[in-house]
Amino acid sequence: NIGGIANVTYLPVRGKIIGFDTGPGNMLMDAWIRQQRGETLDHDGNFAASGSIQDRLLERMFDDAFFTRVPPKSTGRELFTSAFIEQFIGDCRAAQRECSDADLVATAVSLTARSVALAFSRFVPEPVAEVVVSGGGARNPALFDAIERFQLQRGTAVGSGIVISLATLLPEAGIDAEIIDVEDKKSELTSDEEAADDQS
Repeated sequence: NIGGIANVTYLPVRGKIIGFDTGPGNMLMDAWIRQQRGETLDHDGNFAASGSIQDRLLERMFDDAFFTRVPPKSTGRELFTSAFIEQFIGDCRAAQRECSDADLVATAVSLTARSVALAFSRFVPEPVAEVVVSGGGARNPALFDAIERFQLQRGTAVGSGIVISLATLLPEAGIDAEIIDVEDKKSELTSDEEAADDQS
């Protein structure tokens, strides 16, 4: 799930469900886009796709203790603060004098994708049949494609999970629960309200 912070939930056929944060999700790229371009996000990932990744900088960033810490673990803006973002931008500029704005966003995208891949390789039991990407990051083609490339290297299929059927997932996880169709429920509530209005 790629929100401001990225996290992984591992659902085995049998055994223990595992969930933990993997590192920054959209927060680095979105913060830079807001600060420098006055927009809320990189629409369709086009800006990131036009940039080049600063690989040597990323290698240094993965020395941070969070990425090697064994789950369970969580993180947020207490670690990836505005100061972290400013440091990230400064380090990108220092790593390559001609570092462009698009390079910054491309590197932020790669940081998210690689941290997810790193989490899988270190902490998620093999084999993984499929990775489902959800959250706002699933709507960013540059980020989705980067995550897919890393997972395909491991022989794992990747799908978009913007809408996931709980009716399928819960029984597979051994959870007995009633599934309510939200749209049907909305229709029921609307009908009840209209009926009440007619009676008043």
